[in-house]
Amino acid sequence: MRLFENLNIDFMRKRNLFYLVSSVIIILGALSIIFRGLEFGIDFKGGSEIGIEFSNPIEIGEVRSEVEKIGLGNVEVKTFGGSTGILLRTELQEIPPSILPNVKSKIETIITNSIPGIQKQIIDSTLNSITYSFANDSTANLVSQKLNSAGFQTIELNDEETKNAIVVRLGISDWIKETLTEKFANNPFTVLKEERVGPKIGQELKRDAVVAVFLSLVVILIYLGFRFKFIFAVGAVAALFHDVLITLGIFSVLYGVIPGFNLEITTSVVAAFLTLVGYSINDT
Repeated sequence: MRLFENLNIDFMRKRNLFYLVSSVIIILGALSIIFRGLEFGIDFKGGSEIGIEFSNPIEIGEVRSEVEKIGLGNVEVKTFGGSTGILLRTELQEIPPSILPNVKSKIETIITNSIPGIQKQIIDSTLNSITYSFANDSTANLVSQKLNSAGFQTIELNDEETKNAIVVRLGISDWIKETLTEKFANNPFTVLKEERVGPKIGQELKRDAVVAVFLSLVVILIYLGFRFKFIFAVGAVAALFHDVLITLGIFSVLYGVIPGFNLEITTSVVAAFLTLVGYSINDT
């Protein structure tokens, strides 16, 4: 069964119309990139990002209000995949020293309440973690479960030098999860994704992404120049550049316009651009 019978579209006769449409889209996209820019994800900007899904629909204003109270500064809170999903993002890599005592105090309270009269010893403490030692393995396991339930991540240590010990991570996402777990106890949530990227790595990824797309165009230009004529290669690569530029422009123009529709530039999007280049040259 054929959807279209005797389909015959005279594209060349309407080329001026397509030139106009293409030019308008490219100009709008270029202006948007210049003045609005592109929204890069955590992969490129660096920072901490956590995506969670509540059991029941949640008001984003409630979550934003609670997150603002924990002292992490500017934390971006937005919907993520529906009425039950929330995405939280901050450019902070570590918990600020100003609120670190509050985080440690909360951990101490959870440990103390887990077993009355519990005996513990801090054997190591840094900006990113605290290592506790307990009397026996069962106590360490129970405390680890309590901290995990509260939103903190722990690692149990049972080697020769650090028996019956746990490492409690002091991360931005852990503090956010702990706060939301306590405030929304009647609406439990699961963590869908959790990412943390340093600013240096983010800059390197951004540079590598640009280089990857540029080199792919250069390699295609060289191959087509040898395989066919160089003028054909230039035309084909110009068409590829046209496709990439239009897509980038759409990302810039539509970002933030469609609620819940993520148009950030991430490493997955860069892979999609490389795929776009591959498929476009096949159709050029």
